[in-house]
Amino acid sequence: MLRLPTFPSSAIRSSLALALALLVAPLLSREAAAQERTLTVEQFEDASLQYRTALHYDPLLEAPLDGLIRLYREADRMDELVGLYRSHIEQYSDDAGAKSVLIQILNRDKREGAGELVTSAVTLHPQFPALQYLQFRFLEGKGDERALDSLSRAIDLETNVARRSQWLEELLQLPEGDEARKRAGTQLTKPLAI
Repeated sequence: MLRLPTFPSSAIRSSLALALALLVAPLLSREAAAQERTLTVEQFEDASLQYRTALHYDPLLEAPLDGLIRLYREADRMDELVGLYRSHIEQYSDDAGAKSVLIQILNRDKREGAGELVTSAVTLHPQFPALQYLQFRFLEGKGDERALDSLSRAIDLETNVARRSQWLEELLQLPEGDEARKRAGTQLTKPLAI
């Protein structure tokens, strides 16, 4: 006859407690992570300022834009973020960078007005490469043949070598084929304006 080992009742309770802890731990860690994401007002404002400062220096930086949108979305304050940029643009109408950020926020939050804003902003700031690039994205999304012209202008104006190279690569990948390759060849022969 096979005899099973006997365990003292305290050992069984410990094993059950361990098993329960292993089952509940992931749930508790998710709850703790959510609590850690809850920021104080000061922490929220500091994070917002850091993201917005980074975007002030380069409105096309992905990480700060993603962080800013995530920060406001998780706090259910996207209307406030849009209002903040709209108010800033009303006060500083020559801030092409802020317009670039607002266009991206509107696009990512699937809000109306990005197309109109990009069109008017490019008209007011034709020498700002980020706006030319955003206009390219907008026109490309509509299937507008003028998209190629906007990307070409953006490349002409861009002084950041890495970004210019990235945009040239994008130009080569466009479905317009021969015309895109021809423009990319022209772009490659132009000296980089620094």
